[in-house]
Amino acid sequence: MSLNRDLVDKVYRSEKTTLIEAEHIAAYARATNTDNPAYLDPGRPGGVIAPPIYSVVANFGVLAQ
Repeated sequence: MSLNRDLVDKVYRSEKTTLIEAEHIAAYARATNTDNPAYLDPGRPGGVIAPPIYSVVANFGVLAQ
């Protein structure tokens, strides 16, 4: 199977917005058995940060395009 060159530089648009809050990050960390305080402790300098894979969200509208 060869690469479909018609799809090079194709832009996919999404109207979906995802709100990321500290409690959601902490719940994700606990669900994945992560005890890193960067994901769990809102009192740490800089606050809570999200794990790198946290941003992967299924967006079926884009997949349908």
